[in-house]
Amino acid sequence: MNLRTVLGLAAGLAALLAVLLIAEWVSKPPQATGEHLFAGMREDINAVTSVTATAAGDNLIATVTRQDDRWIVEERDGYPADTGKLRQLLLGLAEAQLVEAKTANREYYARLGVEDVSAEDAGGVLIRVVTPSNQYAVIVGDQTRGEYRYVRREGEAGSWLIDKSPEAPTETPKWLSATIIDIDAAVVRSVTIEHPDGQTINLEKANREARDFSVTNMPAGRELSYASVANTVGGVLDNLTLDDVAPAAELGPDAVITTFTTFDGQVIHIASKEVDSKYWIQLTGAYDAALAEQQAAPQQAETTAADAVQTATGEDKTAAAQAAIDALNERTRQWRYQIPQYKYEQLTRRWQDLLKNETD
Repeated sequence: MNLRTVLGLAAGLAALLAVLLIAEWVSKPPQATGEHLFAGMREDINAVTSVTATAAGDNLIATVTRQDDRWIVEERDGYPADTGKLRQLLLGLAEAQLVEAKTANREYYARLGVEDVSAEDAGGVLIRVVTPSNQYAVIVGDQTRGEYRYVRREGEAGSWLIDKSPEAPTETPKWLSATIIDIDAAVVRSVTIEHPDGQTINLEKANREARDFSVTNMPAGRELSYASVANTVGGVLDNLTLDDVAPAAELGPDAVITTFTTFDGQVIHIASKEVDSKYWIQLTGAYDAALAEQQAAPQQAETTAADAVQTATGEDKTAAAQAAIDALNERTRQWRYQIPQYKYEQLTRRWQDLLKNETD
């Protein structure tokens, strides 16, 4: 057996061993040591007053602070933070246990995403958690196998694999509470789109059971490109989320005004405008009790005890609906929202977006 054959066999055995080791690691992941990433953080978690996130180039991307019973993002003028995401991060760090010691060599930090965030191309995020009595700081690096993550505690050379995978967003908007409004398309009764040049489109459902929106002011001799083409417009408010947020500002007379009404009497007015290739909206709500009553099921003529209960229930629903609108206005009146382009396009549809070409 010549030297080349021996070397080839050795290389093959090494590759096979590596595959076997990886397979064993996947089928039987390393076990936590029982030592927590931060001793005492679990007991401190309810006392947290602020969390900061710093990314590449020492860019402070989020300062999340507690104000009474809510969390806000200072970099967005006090807009509410995503408390679910914040909770996931804090619990992940508080409960994380060390699994394996990793490199302490600065030259290898980038392989794990745990290099100092002062580097312009740093891959990780420095998270600093502050309580009245303690601070916990760690660079959250790359995720591995979905359930683990590499980290390096501030001021230490050594890095670690931990048994949790806390998410640390690298962009400020990702720390914000994303939902603007959430109204199921099934309860939307009508939509009116009013363009500054006077073009107006009216969409409507005949009743709650109707599947598709019809166009009530169709231009003479024209027809929809297909029966359900307007349905995406009616669904815009279904989990409408933001890309970013800014303080409210007058969008001007060239904004498109889109009005949604629901079978329950809610009326949502949305002003939309494109500014520097970004898509902004502002919204206000109202409650139309007469519209809600008009859409309610017909009442029996005779007044009975059951009718009296039904009336009281209706009054309660009216009060609840008005309270919901008041809460919406209180939450949105200070803000304008940047939204995804595809949502903006639905809010600002024109006839050519809904109708067949005249030459078809």
